Amino acid sequence: MSFFQTASNDPRGIFREYGFRLKRTDLFRLFLTIIFLQFGSPPLCADSISVSGDPRTLVINTASAGLEPECTAEATTTYSVATTPAQMRITGSLNSNMPANVTLHIMLQAPAGGDSSGMVQLTAVAKDLVTNMSHHTNQGGLAITYQLSATVQAGVISSSSRTVTFTLADHN
Repeated sequence: MSFFQTASNDPRGIFREYGFRLKRTDLFRLFLTIIFLQFGSPPLCADSISVSGDPRTLVINTASAGLEPECTAEATTTYSVATTPAQMRITGSLNSNMPANVTLHIMLQAPAGGDSSGMVQLTAVAKDLVTNMSHHTNQGGLAITYQLSATVQAGVISSSSRTVTFTLADHN
């Protein structure tokens, strides 16, 4: 779409009232939009997984004398998943391993027909989090629970972050 600038751009004055002029590609997009509104949008051809946002920062800062530090959990984020006919699974991994004696576990609520692997320790190697997702899954608002724990041997560690990657894969 281009902004209407002069009368020479529109010698017949057709679009002068609206202040813009449509290009051929814009007319095609407008036509497709009208078709989609009339008959519904095209079906999604790809499997997808999306997360509602970033979890809050997990911090371990309390330990009772003679005991291991208390773990901390976070469960405010959710995910949505949509799959096509193939039976699928969700794997999870970290961009780099956690420091020595520190672990990050995760649990994904399984969609209807799927199986959660329960609390799984995340590493840089992908691990199954949800398996046996049935054909044509389309569900949202599924809970994600993170749990950070450490042993006394971890000592004091400076603040760091990790990226969790979820992958939707064929169930093989």
